[in-house]
Order: sequence, then structure tokens, then C-alpha cells
Amino acid sequence: MKPGERIRAFVDANYRRLTSVDGDHTPWTPIAADGQQKLTEFLESSFGSRVTALEALDTAVFRVDWHDRASSVARVFPRHRPIAEVLHDQDVLNALEEWQAVEDPVDQGVGRIGEETVWLTRFSDGEPRALTEDDAAVVGDLVGRLHTLPHTPPFDRISGAWHAVSPGGGTRRDDLVVLAELLEDARSLGGHADRAGFDAIIGEIGAIDHCEDLPYGFSHVDPYQPNLLWRGAEPTLVDWAGAGRAPRITMLPFLPHARDPGWVDAFSRAYRRYIELEPVELERLADAFRSHSLVIDAWTAVFVRDRANDIAKRVQANRRAAEIVAARVRVNFAAR
Repeated sequence: MKPGERIRAFVDANYRRLTSVDGDHTPWTPIAADGQQKLTEFLESSFGSRVTALEALDTAVFRVDWHDRASSVARVFPRHRPIAEVLHDQDVLNALEEWQAVEDPVDQGVGRIGEETVWLTRFSDGEPRALTEDDAAVVGDLVGRLHTLPHTPPFDRISGAWHAVSPGGGTRRDDLVVLAELLEDARSLGGHADRAGFDAIIGEIGAIDHCEDLPYGFSHVDPYQPNLLWRGAEPTLVDWAGAGRAPRITMLPFLPHARDPGWVDAFSRAYRRYIELEPVELERLADAFRSHSLVIDAWTAVFVRDRANDIAKRVQANRRAAEIVAARVRVNFAAR
């Protein structure tokens, strides 16, 4: 395989949506006007109402305003995300309705435009914000309750993978296996000065503890900003694509707050009302807390290749931050 071919194939499979036009696509290439028109026609024919506006919220995520119904969010998945996975996402969202912490499942729908699946959910008018200690307690309560859900359908799917990397589903390990291969390809394209950065990130992927032998809990794959929206004191988690069972300590959103002990303490107290982490979990927190950021950093290094050395430094900084927050969490869980 020639240098760059693996990355090009990955981009074509995961980020080229609602277009038959060949070209140089990237993860940030927006769906073009003709693709948006296809989406509009599909929505109108499927839901029997006129679309008055389509606003891009992300590369393949749109706010849909209707003539005679509440606004929706339409997510367009790549052709390699099976429709069965999206239907499972819808089952999860329906089952979570009573929690009042997810998108309103009213008017959901799943359909196909050619080989690509579209998922429609109700639009949430909450806003992301910098989280206070009071917010930390609310989020800790939410995550703790999620981790108490039974391992029965629809909460039994093994998960952890980010659908931007593993559209067919899977675990965080699956994400990092894919990203390690893409980083090798990116390394072959980068200059000599960037190779040390690529090697360091690949080394971190090979060494990280996936914690797959530890207790699992039902989890949102990415419970961070901007997926956490607020209406006053109430949070709403959006984008539940791929949610399922994963090692529960890998899904605790501590790392961005590693240097805010008050935030860590407030989250820990709230979470502990539902879950008491086991001693073996407390011993292995550091890698668990940074595995999500490692996926994001590795993905970024693949597509922003001239920053590989800087990203490798951030990976190392996150390792140190994870050790700091892990020590604080151990203290919290040792307290009575």
C-alpha cells in the first residue's frame, strides 16, 4: 500500500457523505449543497412536513426547522455504520426517556438515503458552558445513575468506540487499533522532524491499559462538552450514537478537570451515592481517565500531521494530569 492510501480509504469510508463526487475529502469537508438538498427531500417525504431551514451543527449533523412541528436534529452516518446500530441507538434513547437527561425521543426516525443512514431526534435548546462545582455534582449524579442500569437490552451492547473512528461500533481498543495503523501511514507522509511525535503517540497506544477485565457500566461514549448541554441547572446529554457497556472507570469525565480538586471532589461524592469503585479499579485509574483523550489526540495527529510533536507533548501532559486526578479520586473513595 502506497503512503497515504490507508488514510484516504479511511476518509472515503467515514467522512464522504451524500455525494457521489470523487475528490479530496477530509473529516471537516461539509456536506455540499446537493447533499443537503437530498437530505431535505428525504426528510420532507419521510415525515410529511415542509423543512423551512437546515443549519449545520457539525460536519454531518443538522438542525432541522419545520413548518408545523418542533425542530429536530438530523445525523447522517457513513455507509459503514450499519442501520441496525442506529436502530439500537434509537432503542437506547427511547429507554432513557424517563431519565429526562437525553434528547426528547418524540418524532424520532431512522431511514436511508442510498447507503447512508439518517437518524432524526428532537433538537435540544440547551447550551454548553464551563462547569462549576455545583455542575460537577449534577454530572456525577447523572453518570452514577447511568452506571447502575441493568446489563439487559437495550443497555447490553458492548461499546466505548467513537463512531467517528469505528462507525460499525466496537470498543475503545478498536478505535486505538485503527488509529495506530493510520498513524503509521501518517508517519510515512510526514517530515523527518515529525517522526518522533508519531512514534511517541504510537507507543502510548501500545502501552495503555484498556481495563477490559474491570466492571462495566452503561455509558455515553463522549460525556464531555459539547455533548453536555444545560438549561439552567439541568443537564442534557446529546449524541448517544454507540452508547453501551464499557469499563466504567474509562467513562468518568475527570481529565479536563484534573487541576480543579473541588470539581473532582464534588463529582466523586455524587457518583459514590450510586457506585463504589472496587480496589482494583482504584489502582488503575490513570490510564482509564486518559484513554478518551488519547483517541482524540491520535485522531488529530493523523489529520494535522505537522503538529505531531506538539500533540505528543500534550499526550504526555495528559498522562501526568491523569495521575494527579487519579490520586485525588483515590483519596475521595477512601474517605468514609
